[in-house]
Amino acid sequence: MMNSSVISLLVLLIANGVFGQSVPVFISGENPAGLKWEKVENMSDEFTGDSVDLRKWQIEPIENSFTWEGRPPGLFQAENVWVKDGDLRVKVGVLDEPYTGVEGSYTYCGGIVRSIQTGEKGWYYECRMKANATEMSSTFWLLTEGGPDEALELDIQECVGTTTELTKKWARNWDQIFHSNAIHWRYFSEPKETKKQGWTGLEEKNARRYFVYGA
Repeated sequence: MMNSSVISLLVLLIANGVFGQSVPVFISGENPAGLKWEKVENMSDEFTGDSVDLRKWQIEPIENSFTWEGRPPGLFQAENVWVKDGDLRVKVGVLDEPYTGVEGSYTYCGGIVRSIQTGEKGWYYECRMKANATEMSSTFWLLTEGGPDEALELDIQECVGTTTELTKKWARNWDQIFHSNAIHWRYFSEPKETKKQGWTGLEEKNARRYFVYGA
């Protein structure tokens, strides 16, 4: 059976920032009444230092039982993740030379940031994020450690920073969207994937400024 109480926080290809204030951000008048918030220190960060706190965040793609180095053509690289001016930054770009990995050929690079501490059911997860201004994905998501055949994934926000005439029709508005997925993965049985998704359009581009996403 899958252990659904164990969750890892992952921030994929973001340009700036994971929020770590003492209480969540809510629109005025929408703060849930009667709740007492307690910050989880090991999963919170304002990035006020001059380097990534490796006691909290893993920036190496393959480490601590994680083996995913990125979905082709985008390769995760630890050197593309750093802290500057109070922001966690992830650089995306073109590789000097193509790289061939387990999943295929990579021609672009980015980064992935995972929490060292696993989360728990009932916790609230929040990120202050500005999408990178490219066609590469900017995503804030949760993933259970799962069992031998299944795992649960929650994409709180999945978007891009810009689109072009080459962008597939279904993704033409993904540079101006709040898009979420709930996915039940099965690795060795059918159906392989059960997904429910929802989205709403934004008045601004995802890469124009910081937005706060939470679930």
